[in-house]
Amino acid sequence: MASNSEIGSVQRISLAVDHAAGLEIVDEAQAVAGSGLKGDRHCGAPARQISIQSRTELKEASQKLGRDIDPDLTRRNITIDKGDLPRNRGQRLFIGEVELEVFADAAPCELMTTLIGEGARPALTRLAGIHCKIISDGQIYLGDKLMLSEA
Repeated sequence: MASNSEIGSVQRISLAVDHAAGLEIVDEAQAVAGSGLKGDRHCGAPARQISIQSRTELKEASQKLGRDIDPDLTRRNITIDKGDLPRNRGQRLFIGEVELEVFADAAPCELMTTLIGEGARPALTRLAGIHCKIISDGQIYLGDKLMLSEA
């Protein structure tokens, strides 16, 4: 039987209808298996269906950069309060009842330099979160635990 270990808890949920749109901060989001978060710009993407970041990792990136990084500027869907995120493709996670599969490290793009400033991309490398596929439908709520499945 598989066991799970807690990484952190959902502290913030963000959606954006398109790449240029501002973030909508919500208390819950509907995860659709094989598609994404309902109402988000990446819904329907083949692999980048949900993005997750950790305040622990953002704090480390902020220390590298020499100034605070506003979590909203990375434009990730889920911000957890603490913990190191798993980055191995295929690892399974749960947020509440929703099962996820790690797809890739969220490499910081040029937009990070525009939004955060010079030096943001190197500071955020391997600390800007992860992209996951959604395996099962369900609701994600503030306070839900992010759990790593240890099969």
